[in-house]
Amino acid sequence: MILQPNRRDFQLLRLVAEHGTLTLDHIALARGGNREALGKRVKTLQQRGWLTARARGFGRKRGRPRKLISIAAEGVRLLRDGGHLPAGLRDEGVCAPPRGSIDHLLLLNWLLAHLQALDRQVPFLSTRILSSVSPLLPQESKGPPLLYDRVKLPEASDPVGFVPDAAFSIHHRETNQSLMFFAEVDMDTEDMSNPDRRPGDVRHKIRCYQMYFEQEQYKRYEGIWKRKFNGFRLLFLANEHTGLLKLSRLIREMPPSDFIWLTDQESLLTRGLCGAIWIRGGREDQARQSILGGETNRIQEALALGISAPCPTR
Repeated sequence: MILQPNRRDFQLLRLVAEHGTLTLDHIALARGGNREALGKRVKTLQQRGWLTARARGFGRKRGRPRKLISIAAEGVRLLRDGGHLPAGLRDEGVCAPPRGSIDHLLLLNWLLAHLQALDRQVPFLSTRILSSVSPLLPQESKGPPLLYDRVKLPEASDPVGFVPDAAFSIHHRETNQSLMFFAEVDMDTEDMSNPDRRPGDVRHKIRCYQMYFEQEQYKRYEGIWKRKFNGFRLLFLANEHTGLLKLSRLIREMPPSDFIWLTDQESLLTRGLCGAIWIRGGREDQARQSILGGETNRIQEALALGISAPCPTR
């Protein structure tokens, strides 16, 4: 008898395919449910050849090795045959090793998993997410990915292109208001500022977002998500506290920067995306804030009822 995945299996396979590589903790946070039972199901799908897994430490932190879970070619074919992936999407387009640093990908996926938990557990909120690492990101025929954009900088003769790590919106159903965010994961591997101001450093990235805000080019996402936005917030997620401090200093030196909010990996994993973990405008001397302001307590209460996934062993 040929084994077939059930509805929840399809959901799990698509989740892994969208994110490239996940740990069991990522999956448990995004999906909810009993972690032990989820681990057994992941192992079953791995034995059937639909998922792959390998052991790896988590960045430079000490602790037990983590199992990194990815989609297998047979899992891609199941998703495609079941109508869960575009018919023309090739196996290697989904199974290919992630571009760039695996630690960057895992940290970005922590942010995305918190967003998915928010959407799942808080009835009055809904989210829309676009990730630059997703092989399922919509793309025009022979054109750039949906997240790619170009912006005109006063100091440059030609428009420059940039791609955010992620873009997402959070919609409040009760007030019918929406907030828009761009996210950048910083692994402290890029120069903060080149002496000759060449593209490729963090300063250049911030300049792109400043002009993107000023020129209101973010408004194109209103057509994508069918929601109205009055500005956006740029979230920097640093992997270490030392990197967070360097980012904060740079951002303070580059006004206007009130729309730029920062936090670090430790704060995200211990207090959650909507906790008071964010430094606004690089001002470390001020109290940290929540990206959702006055709704923080209601959101945390809702999440506490539905999330059982533990933080990673540090």
